Amino acid sequence: MLEQHYPRVEQIVIDGGSTDETREVLARYRGSLAHVISEPDRGQGHAINKGMALASGTLLTWLNSDDRLAPRALFAMALAFHRTGADLVAGVCQLFEEGKETARHLAACR
Repeated sequence: MLEQHYPRVEQIVIDGGSTDETREVLARYRGSLAHVISEPDRGQGHAINKGMALASGTLLTWLNSDDRLAPRALFAMALAFHRTGADLVAGVCQLFEEGKETARHLAACR
């Protein structure tokens, strides 16, 4: 997220109470994070909903811990909303293994 260089990003981290080095990593970036919650939850959907409830922005998205955004993805998302007036936009999902793209698909609905 830090490499997106998109203005006014409100970063919210909802962690299900990780027992690895997650807390130490979050402490290093605490100045860039609007909210950090680290506590047990009822799974991925619950965590996403907790984060969305805290968000104050107009455009919302989420990343899971093993996800990353393509360069300028937030600019592309904002432009897609602006140009189309859509309620929801989705992009290409690329899957990587050992640094090589192994698959890609486009999330879409009618």
